[in-house]
Parts: sequence; C-alpha cells; structure tokens
Amino acid sequence: MLPTKTGYCRTMHIVRIQRGNAPQVSLLQEQRYEKEKDLEKDLAAAPLLLQQVMGTPIQLLATSFRLPGDERVAGLYIDSEGRLLISEVRLARNLGSTREVLGQLLDHVSALSQFRIEDLSSSLSGKLEEVLRNLSRGEVERYASLWQQVSEHLRAGRVGMVLVLDRAPAHLQRICRYLCQNVKIQFVLLTLKRFRASDDSDIVVPTLVAQAAQQQAQANLLELAVQFAHQGPAAVTIDNLKHRPGGLTIFPRGWPQAVHYEFVIHPEQDCCIGVELHLEDRDLPQLRELVRFLGSPDMQDALKVHFDGGRIVWDPTHLGCGRLAVMFDAATEPDSLSAAMSVLMELTYARISERLRHLSRPPEPPRERPQAPPKEPQ
Repeated sequence: MLPTKTGYCRTMHIVRIQRGNAPQVSLLQEQRYEKEKDLEKDLAAAPLLLQQVMGTPIQLLATSFRLPGDERVAGLYIDSEGRLLISEVRLARNLGSTREVLGQLLDHVSALSQFRIEDLSSSLSGKLEEVLRNLSRGEVERYASLWQQVSEHLRAGRVGMVLVLDRAPAHLQRICRYLCQNVKIQFVLLTLKRFRASDDSDIVVPTLVAQAAQQQAQANLLELAVQFAHQGPAAVTIDNLKHRPGGLTIFPRGWPQAVHYEFVIHPEQDCCIGVELHLEDRDLPQLRELVRFLGSPDMQDALKVHFDGGRIVWDPTHLGCGRLAVMFDAATEPDSLSAAMSVLMELTYARISERLRHLSRPPEPPRERPQAPPKEPQ
C-alpha cells in the first residue's frame, strides 16, 4: 500500500523478478476470488498457510466437514499436540452480519465438542487414525498418548477457530482483535489474496489480521527455530535444537543436555515468552557452583542493565535445580527475542563453559608412597 497525492492508499501490483543472465520482470495481477469454493481449495491445498500462523505442524483431516446438527465447516485440522482446528471461509461480499458469522463460529466449536473421539473417528472414516500414526511415527505409546490428548481436548472444548476471508472490513478486524486479547480461546483472522503469474500459476499471499496470544507466541517460536537452525549466535556452537509447540530448546555443544537454553511459552502468564537458561539434573556435579553463579547479585545486576524492558526471574525451585529467565510479552517480535537470547548467551556462555570444564576434570589418582626396598637377607 502506497500513499497517493490525495492521502488515500491504493493497492500496488506485486513485481516478480526471475533471476538469470537476463532477469525477467513481470507484474502479478490480482485475481479476486469469485467463489468461496476457490478460497477453500487454496486453503486446503496449502496447510502451510495456517501452520506459519499456528506455530506448529498442521494436518488436514477433512474439507467440508459436517458437524452434529448437519452444520458444515470448510476445513477440520489437527496439530501435533492433538488439538483440533476448524476453518470457516467467506468472501467479504457474502459476509453478512459480523455477529452472525462470529456466533456461527462459536456454535461450530460447541457442536464439535459434542463428539466423542470414537464418533469423530467414525465420521472421518479412518483419516484420524492415519494422521495420528504419521504424527507418532509408528511409536505405539506416542499414538496412544495423542489419541488421549484428542479426546481430552474435545471434552474440554479446546478447539481452535480460523476465519479466512479475501478482505476483512475494519469493524470485523476491531472485533476480532478484541476477542484475541480478551477471550481465552484459540482464534485467528486471516485474509488471502491470489495473484496470477505469467506462466498461469497462482501465488497466494496471506495476511494475518488478528491472532490469539497462544498462537502468536507459537508462531514466534517456529520462526525462531528457523533462525537458529540456519545461523545461531556466533559466540555459541549449537549442537542441536528441539522444537515443540510450547518451547524451543537449544543445546550448546560440549555441555551436558541438562544445562541448556530455552525459549518457553508460559500460558499461565498470558503466554509470555521466556528467554531462559535451565539446569535440570540434581545429580550434576557442577550444579551447586552453577546455581551460585546464576543466582548471584552480580548476574542479576548484569541482566538488569541489558534487559530493562524484560522481567527477570531466578527460580531455584525449577526441577529442584534452577531456571534463569527474562520474560517478554507474547507479541514481541522474533528478531527481538533472538537478540535477547544472544545477549543472555554472551553474559553466561563463557562463564558456564569454564565452570563445566573446571569442575568436570576427573580427580587425579592418589599417589602411592614409594615402598622401601626389601632388606637383603643377612
């Protein structure tokens, strides 16, 4: 969007540049959706459009899924933690009453929660079991755990909602943002624009209009996982990463896994994101020295200098070991969270590494006293 001389904004075309010896430049013409069915098809064909918003892998279970009472939702999805997600698709010109649309979404969540997991499985004709097998990677215990999680989420009505439009009127944006900030429910308002390329392919551009804090925090973690996988802080060699919907664990090379950095979502604190350093092994020989270092007044003072915008927490009761955290709002940009982690690493990595090296040296074996030579026989 660019301002015109009159102060209004107008939509500009997207420019595609194809690199090569002779770069080709072309304009991508917007192709407005004429039918809601076409919008549904694009959404179903690319679950990645929702995955980047939800911050966790999304699997499509069904399109045009019928709920108890013969109501239909455009799509039914499931995430890697067994939470179900329904999508409703509308064209702006067919939107009708905003109250009616949002009320219908809530009614869909209520109707879906009436399903027992056995009923849901039957309605999906084996698709649920197939997806859970893929998510569990053939592990029987993981499969049983996911099945139980789906059942519990259903009973509790923990179902996510996504409203997808081609355009979102201002009054609908205002209401949806209010819902995301004040209602403890998973909710996303997303718009999709479609552009036609010269080779007759379509490019779909999503715009996130409103998102609940939990999904926003999860999406931040997903972006952070990508950032740290490609290029972590220069001062720290990362051994591996472990990403899950509620956190991202960073294991520095040469450290025991019980000592690591984490980004953690705290749902009980309005989905604040913690930039943290964890100690998680009571039997670690270096534990007492590390606890003394992380909980020291010098460390707290250093953190206050660098993190005047974050709330600093030292929790010596975490797993009976210790956790150092700097807390940020769920809406904090991933780049800012990444920068905060880099600072925490700069303040702690070298000192912890030195303590780990110093305290993990094996003790020298006791020296044997030289024995006196045997007396020669008289």
